[in-house]
Amino acid sequence: FDYKNIGSFVDFILINKSIYYILLLLFLPSINLFDGKFFRRLFYLLIICFFVKYVYLHALGNSRPLLFTENNFEVVFLILIYYGNFILNGSKKNKFDITLLALIVFLSGSRSGFVCFIYLFSFLSFSKIDKKTLFKVILLLCATLVAYYLFIERLNGKSIESIDRVVFFNLWYYDWSQISFINKIFGFLESKPLSPYVCNSLIYYSALFSHENSSQCYSVILHAYNLRVLYDFGIVGMLCIYGTIFFLISHKLNRKSAVLIVGVLFLNGLSVSSLSSTIIIFGIFLIYLSDYSIKQNKLLY
Repeated sequence: FDYKNIGSFVDFILINKSIYYILLLLFLPSINLFDGKFFRRLFYLLIICFFVKYVYLHALGNSRPLLFTENNFEVVFLILIYYGNFILNGSKKNKFDITLLALIVFLSGSRSGFVCFIYLFSFLSFSKIDKKTLFKVILLLCATLVAYYLFIERLNGKSIESIDRVVFFNLWYYDWSQISFINKIFGFLESKPLSPYVCNSLIYYSALFSHENSSQCYSVILHAYNLRVLYDFGIVGMLCIYGTIFFLISHKLNRKSAVLIVGVLFLNGLSVSSLSSTIIIFGIFLIYLSDYSIKQNKLLY
């Protein structure tokens, strides 16, 4: 980028924001700052704040309420805090806590939030097969039906091709199919704008166009983090990014926690910003700085 051009610099920062977050995480000392009491209090405080704000906004007719920022991000942040509370305090109150979490996810109306919640619930529920499995399967099916209802309700009679994320994917594939095999694998050495056809097709997202050239747009406009990473950094870049998060979490906590957290991030990245979201990466930071021990791991799993 042209370091003398502020617009070019802003574009560069936005495209690579998640890389800076991961670098911060890499150089963050592995210290134990936040114990189970902190996560428990934070979780319940957030639940109260989310519930009050969401119910209030629903009463005003807002079907997509928010507390801090877009609820696709803040719901995943709450899921991360829930999991931090779970691993540090055990599963004694898990039924009550996960019910509270499910309530907030339902009130949010976030489809990606529901997908992440179903993944979390499935991951924690089916790690051990016992007499309660049938009940958990029923709850999971109910959650799936609710997610399906939200999906159909948000279509408003339109076809699947009209969904913005489907539009983003089709436009991404249009450009992806035209780049070289090497770029598909390793990405680009410098920030590469999307084709004029893609940018013109997304002209209504003018706020996400280049800060240097208003007629250009970059992968940021595609919203979905996974699509953005594949276009900018290639398949190897995506594997390195998620692999780094997996390594850091498994080193700090355990592999099972790493699989869960990376899975949540990946699912969120199918729709929205995932690791480029400040509030989501803040949740990762809190977990990484938690007071966790192998002894707790044995108690939980």
